[in-house]
Amino acid sequence: AASDVYKRQTTCGGANGSIQLNGLVASSTYSVSYMGATSVSENKVADGSGNITLTGLDARTYSNITVSINGCISAATSATLNDPTTPTITLGTNPEVCSGSISASLPFSGTTGNPDQYSIDFDASAEAEGFTDVTLATLGVTPVNITVPNTASPTTYNGTLTVTNSTTGCVSASQSIAITINALPSAGLSVSDPTVCSGENAVITLSSSQSGINYQLRLDADDSNVGTAVAGTGADITFTIASASSSA
Repeated sequence: AASDVYKRQTTCGGANGSIQLNGLVASSTYSVSYMGATSVSENKVADGSGNITLTGLDARTYSNITVSINGCISAATSATLNDPTTPTITLGTNPEVCSGSISASLPFSGTTGNPDQYSIDFDASAEAEGFTDVTLATLGVTPVNITVPNTASPTTYNGTLTVTNSTTGCVSASQSIAITINALPSAGLSVSDPTVCSGENAVITLSSSQSGINYQLRLDADDSNVGTAVAGTGADITFTIASASSSA
């Protein structure tokens, strides 16, 4: 009789799996038959421990495995070979950078399946702006640093990221990523310069603020913040300065 005792597949999509049959007569020649992608029948010699190993197998179920000798045929058995564990990565928040930046940091919180490489496939719009695909770069600790073309227009650019275990060749499912480039604030700000009496609050008006931009007053003396930042609205915004504050 023969039974499959060792089933092994060491690479994803490869054909280096094996099934070991034991309980045979050492050094004897057997006719071995099984059904995989096709029907296979071949003669094999059991090793000194009475084992025959079927090699060069890919991931699938192998059925109707039998051995025969001297007209005696074993009961049929089956075995399933599976690819190694597919790696995964848990990505964090997609990065946002200012126009003119040359890199963006994509954080990740953990992996499974021991990936040690990553690849990024940018879409056509991103590639047209100078983003370059990444192929099997070394995956270190968080974050993944992504090169950003400093001439890319302010908008959101998309791609997909995969991670790979270089030992097994297993590749994760693709995950969507996005890199947002924000426009720089306008340098030509129009700010009022109010005159107030002692003890009065000052109200400073900034004309034509930009949406998505936060504005912060600072003291000339030490560049410290005056009050809190005010979000741009696309219209005029105001800052109220308490009377105890120095001139900004």
